[in-house]
Amino acid sequence: MAIGTCYGFLVSSILPLRFASLAEIVGPGKIMGAIGLVQVMASSGALAGPPFSGWIRDVTGSYDISFLTAGSFFIVGGSVHFMLPGFLPCRQPPLSPKRPEGHPGEEEVQGPSFQDAVCPA
Repeated sequence: MAIGTCYGFLVSSILPLRFASLAEIVGPGKIMGAIGLVQVMASSGALAGPPFSGWIRDVTGSYDISFLTAGSFFIVGGSVHFMLPGFLPCRQPPLSPKRPEGHPGEEEVQGPSFQDAVCPA
């Protein structure tokens, strides 16, 4: 019961993080298309999983291979997720406009960016 409660509470953080990450990656102008593409990808796996698992059970006579196959997809997906930053291009955040001379704060300020964590400086 405690594990189920923790899972239910923590899984709810995925949706806001997904939207925030997509907005940072594609920008606000393309966010709706990116959300749709991510939902199609997630839904295709949810749609194809049960028939595929049933087919594996029919062929092997056991659900063990079905669970191992699902776990292997999970591990491969997680591995791709952790390797992905190495394949993404680095882009620097835009510089803020310069202030006229004589005003405090003449230096240029860069805003925080997701790519700062991905790309070495």
